[in-house]
Amino acid sequence: MNSRYGSKRTTNTRTTLPVIEIVCDDTRTAVEYFKLLKQEVHGKKIVNVVPAHKNGATADDVLDLARTPSPEDVNDKSFVLIDVDTCQDVERIREKAKTKDVWVLFSNPCFEVWTLAHLQNTGEAFLDCNAVITRLKQKWKDEFGVDFGPKAQARYEKLSEKRNVAIINCQRRDPALDQSWTEVWRAVETILS
Repeated sequence: MNSRYGSKRTTNTRTTLPVIEIVCDDTRTAVEYFKLLKQEVHGKKIVNVVPAHKNGATADDVLDLARTPSPEDVNDKSFVLIDVDTCQDVERIREKAKTKDVWVLFSNPCFEVWTLAHLQNTGEAFLDCNAVITRLKQKWKDEFGVDFGPKAQARYEKLSEKRNVAIINCQRRDPALDQSWTEVWRAVETILS
């Protein structure tokens, strides 16, 4: 028996699938996006999506939810998604993540920059997350002809064909130069590769 992330399973019966853990700093929005990806790669990878325990969880609270991948399972990865608008000490959190051997992925100002990257290539300054959401709703309506709706209930499957564009758009952003950016693309690319 092999124990990975608390689950026991028999080994040597079939190829062990990589386990990718996504720990979200929210309870619904990023969780819904990654649940869709989990369904798409079912049978190829195991994607565990972990929501924050509550709205308004701190970066430390979210990072504490992440599990350190087992050293013998080199294909396993653990990602923690954190919005810069709720984390004042990015470098301290990055260092803390290194001690747990997890990847912390920041979005400035928020996760919705990732969603917007599917529809627009921008690194512009946004006053706050609400400004990003306002732009996202506008671009969503322009692209799909329907309202975005509540963000936790958005039809994220509409974006599936635009993921590679979003990854490219986000790779172009430089946190030192651009006003808005996200590293979420790293987790998405890992799941889809």
